[in-house]
Amino acid sequence: MIVKHIPIRKMNKSSFSGLVNYITQAQDKNERVGEVRITNCISEQPAWAAIEAEMTQRQNTRSKLDKTYHLLVSFPTGENPSPEVLQKVEDFLCESLGYQEHQRVSAVHHDTDHLHIHIAINKVHPVKLTVRQPYRDYKLLADAALKLEQEHNLTADNHIARLTQSQAKAQDMEKSAGIESLIGWIKRGCLPELLAASSWDELHTALAHHSLTLSERGNGLEHF
Repeated sequence: MIVKHIPIRKMNKSSFSGLVNYITQAQDKNERVGEVRITNCISEQPAWAAIEAEMTQRQNTRSKLDKTYHLLVSFPTGENPSPEVLQKVEDFLCESLGYQEHQRVSAVHHDTDHLHIHIAINKVHPVKLTVRQPYRDYKLLADAALKLEQEHNLTADNHIARLTQSQAKAQDMEKSAGIESLIGWIKRGCLPELLAASSWDELHTALAHHSLTLSERGNGLEHF
C-alpha cells in the first residue's frame, strides 16, 4: 500500500469543491468511481458537503496556509480490500494525521490496475476553526501504512522515501491517472541501452533510436 499527500502547487487555485468534483465524477470512464464516503459533514451529497467544508474554511481568515489536503491511497495490482477494510484504512490514516474530526470526502477509484482512494480533507477544524498542518506527514503516513498492512494482511510496501523528486512525481501520476510516465517508459524500454553507452555520442545515438533527445538546460541537463 502506498500513501501519498498530493500537494496543491498553486495555493490560490486550491478548491475543496474542485477536488471533490474531480474525485467523484466518472469523467466518461466506466466504473471509475466506486464508493463515495462523506465524513463529519451534515450534508449527504458530495457537492453540498464540499460547500459545507468551504464555508468552514472561509471562517478562518487569519491563516495563509492552503486549507485543503489531498490524500492518495493506492494498492498493488490485484489487491482489492473489502469496503470495511477500506473504511478502516481511511479512518486510521486520517486519525494519524490528526484529521479524525475534520470534514472530508473520499472516493474509491477502479479506473486503473491499482485500486486507489482519493481523500479530500478540510484542514480547518469545523469547531475550533484552526488550520492543522501535520508535521512530517510523510513519516506519520509511512508508520500508519505499515501498521495497516500488518493488521489487515495487506501487501507490504517499502515506505522509506528513496525516490528523486522527478521519480516521485512520475509514480504519483502513474498510480492516480493510470498513465505511464516518460521515466517509467524509459526504464521499461531503453534503460539498458542508455546505461551501456560509454560516450556522449553513443548516448545520443541510443536516445535517437527511441525518438528521444537530451537537451542542455541552465547549468546542467534537466530532462529528456
